[in-house]
Amino acid sequence: MKHSNILGWAQQNHFLVVEIDGKTMRVTPLSFEPMNVVSSDGSPVSLPITITQTVTTRSSPWTNGMIGMLPACFGCRRLS
Repeated sequence: MKHSNILGWAQQNHFLVVEIDGKTMRVTPLSFEPMNVVSSDGSPVSLPITITQTVTTRSSPWTNGMIGMLPACFGCRRLS
């Protein structure tokens, strides 16, 4: 999981509720059963997962310049 920049995972089927407020993103998994989100070492991950935006710039023919990059999040891979 660390090699893929994954913060945690859950065995339960779930949806992700993502709330974005300025440069902060909160990710909350929702399921029909209690969620057990764990890190790669098996320790529990506190919810919601909060990510603060860090901006990296790079040129892109599709965006005319700037792309905001977010650090790794629950079940997400880092875009770099």
